[in-house]
Amino acid sequence: MSGSGGEKKDFQVVEYGNTHGEIRFGHLWGKEGSNVQSDVCLQASDPIHYISLEKGAKTNGERTGWTCVRNPAVFEVKCGDNVDEDKPAVVIEALNGDIVLKASNGKIRLQALDVDIQAIGEDNTRGVVDIKANETINLDAKIVNLGSNKTTAMKIVSTGIGEMTFKSGLTMYSGIGKCITSTVGKGGKDSKFGGKDFLEGPVNSGSSSLFELF
Repeated sequence: MSGSGGEKKDFQVVEYGNTHGEIRFGHLWGKEGSNVQSDVCLQASDPIHYISLEKGAKTNGERTGWTCVRNPAVFEVKCGDNVDEDKPAVVIEALNGDIVLKASNGKIRLQALDVDIQAIGEDNTRGVVDIKANETINLDAKIVNLGSNKTTAMKIVSTGIGEMTFKSGLTMYSGIGKCITSTVGKGGKDSKFGGKDFLEGPVNSGSSSLFELF
């Protein structure tokens, strides 16, 4: 029920507990009159250690139907003792919206026998995997494969210097191959293989105008 000023009040709130913890039914968060209310709240002795099942009514403010878990130390989930190797042991599914894993002052580590990352889009506007870093992306493995028989296009673009080093050997194959230097740039003439239009287009708009063979 609501008070005279539209603030939520509930005279049926029940709490059971002692100095070690308590369980609350109908707890109102914040000061009296808060519009966020939980159906069931399990509270430990530490004020920031609790599990709360927020009320599902649409009048329950911004946390309608939320499940909130708060703890001051390690949060550990361990399971799968009786699960077959080829069966999922942990399933987290968001029917709508995003899934966010955030470590504000640490690392996010994925560790397993194999790691499979898939983006399965319904059309050519979805199914995208974005990997971004403001400093460095390191790929370190015995074999690194880029692309497959299904790959229709690939770009390697840098606004700075590019370097390829293969200590044993290098094989490059293409139906049509071009190597373009900066001499075909502004004020220069096109090479007999062309390339000036390419240099003045995608290269000068974002990639390097220098191509060196050592």
